[in-house]
Amino acid sequence: GSIPEREPEKRLPHPRKAAGAQITQSRHGEYNLNLLTRNNWRASLVPAAAV
Repeated sequence: GSIPEREPEKRLPHPRKAAGAQITQSRHGEYNLNLLTRNNWRASLVPAAAV
């Protein structure tokens, strides 16, 4: 009964981890861009590299 147990275990974490990583990266990237853009617009003096 090790094969049936390993199949569902691997199938669950794989798609969940992959989807989670992609969503996290996308959300983080968009959020970071938005935050950086807003900060730059508000404090044009501070460059994005400084942040």
